[in-house]
Amino acid sequence: MWHQTKERDGGLSERYDPWEHCAQLGLRVIRRDLRKPHRALWHPPSRTVILERSLSQRERRCSLAHEIVHVERGDECRQAARVEVAVHAVAARRLVTLEELVAGLRWTKSPHVLADELWVDVPTLECRVDSLTDHERLWIDERLAAAA
Repeated sequence: MWHQTKERDGGLSERYDPWEHCAQLGLRVIRRDLRKPHRALWHPPSRTVILERSLSQRERRCSLAHEIVHVERGDECRQAARVEVAVHAVAARRLVTLEELVAGLRWTKSPHVLADELWVDVPTLECRVDSLTDHERLWIDERLAAAA
């Protein structure tokens, strides 16, 4: 469920690939027009994830990762808001590693620029940052201080 991507310093990093993960799980992914506010839906009987047709590539990546977490949890229908928050946090952790976050924060503090660099949408980036543990925040601070 991972593929290698070249980073700025020339090294290789592994980035989560939700499309590859879907293939491993035997899920079908289609694009359709969905009613607002839905960006994606999980249809268990057909093992299909439906993505809103108008989503950008980054939004599709984030929405697909989110729906995969629902699949793995065994969720069948609409979930409570607290469940959606927890699912989004798991998806955000998969999509944005701490190493990628630090690398991006070394050269920008702009959420829009950073989200673009990390190939996620701004809400997913914000969710990732908001769900950092104290230990993760300390780890990031130490890396950023060492690079300064």
